[in-house]
Amino acid sequence: MVDQSDDLSGLLCDSIPPSLALACFNYARHRRLLLAIQLEHHFNKPAEALWLILGQPERVDWVPGIESCQFDGKIRAFTLPGAGALKEKILQLDHELRRIEYSCIESPTPFEAHLASMQVIETQTGCQLIWKTQVQPEKFEPFIRQSMEGALRRLETLLA
Repeated sequence: MVDQSDDLSGLLCDSIPPSLALACFNYARHRRLLLAIQLEHHFNKPAEALWLILGQPERVDWVPGIESCQFDGKIRAFTLPGAGALKEKILQLDHELRRIEYSCIESPTPFEAHLASMQVIETQTGCQLIWKTQVQPEKFEPFIRQSMEGALRRLETLLA
């Protein structure tokens, strides 16, 4: 498991998970709730097959329009059509739980706050992806939701 909380170390006590701390930090900073998007999608493939794609932060062939990605072990950088050049910090990568958590830290139009997670859960008939994104300002919600839905369709194609 990769736990990358170094940028928040001065704000956290050791008993608070980095993801919770970042969400609390963003909430306190903006004094308002973040808009939450949650998509759940069932795949008729084993969880491990989906995790082989999502569990590699440098792999972006499942995101429509992205052709390449640079990943230094902490930050992934890529260009998303309609959004421009983005950088995301990987906050948590847990291969045991099949869970990745990340935050957009750089974009042409800066977010006030952004936190997203993806978790792949084994089911009797395949697996379930739970993808959550919290974002502020709210005006980005339609674009982010459409991007997430497009990525789900692309994952279906890759796993077919």
